[in-house]
Amino acid sequence: MRKRKVILIFIIFALLLIALGIIFMVVNNDESHIKETTPNNNNKETTENEEDNYLNYYANVSYIVSMADNFMIDYYPIDNFQELSSEQKTEFILRILSTDPDKKLNKENMDQAKVKYFNNNAKLTYKTFATDNFEFNYSEDNEEYEITAKEPNNYYAVSKTINEYFDDNNNWIVERAIYFKEMTDISAMYPARVYGSIEDAKNKTNEIYTINSQEEELTNDDNFNKILNQIPKYRYILKKQNNNYQIISIERIES
Repeated sequence: MRKRKVILIFIIFALLLIALGIIFMVVNNDESHIKETTPNNNNKETTENEEDNYLNYYANVSYIVSMADNFMIDYYPIDNFQELSSEQKTEFILRILSTDPDKKLNKENMDQAKVKYFNNNAKLTYKTFATDNFEFNYSEDNEEYEITAKEPNNYYAVSKTINEYFDDNNNWIVERAIYFKEMTDISAMYPARVYGSIEDAKNKTNEIYTINSQEEELTNDDNFNKILNQIPKYRYILKKQNNNYQIISIERIES
């Protein structure tokens, strides 16, 4: 009798384990189904791997757009970023590399860097050339550039993202507002004048705002919104290429 009771308990315990296993499988399947059928946010084309790496893509997009604002603002708007001239592409890559003091401005580093920003067919220039603001002197002996500023700018561009989304073609769209801030001596930060165009910043005319204290800085959203309608806005269209998002065009947003 006792033996039969033990066997019965064992059978009940086995059936309980089987039941728990079935429940676990059903829950797992439901979760997988939910994951597979969840609508894409803002039409974003996603895979499980892309979901895991979303923050990396986001950081990369933010960095690329910021580099464009810092070093290509003189050429805005740009109808086809991938079709910039070889000298413009070279200028862009060299100025990015120059932000890292440990990076040599040589052919090897340039070729490695360009794939992040341009398609596989992108051609860079390996010769001396000049722009309005810089001279790019190339040494064929060591295949290395040296950058010389003709005349330092008395202003710098400051940009802020005001909108970001994915369009129907799964392009990553970033909309940014850009203003131009007077370059001031670090020992005398104020007043600092703000302009709505490069021309006004160069000529120090038609200022749209003056920063007189920390409280008036445009990093404060309330202050920034005061000038939002007076500064240029651009739409950056980025397409995924080479497992990376690259700028296709930079359009002026008409108010």
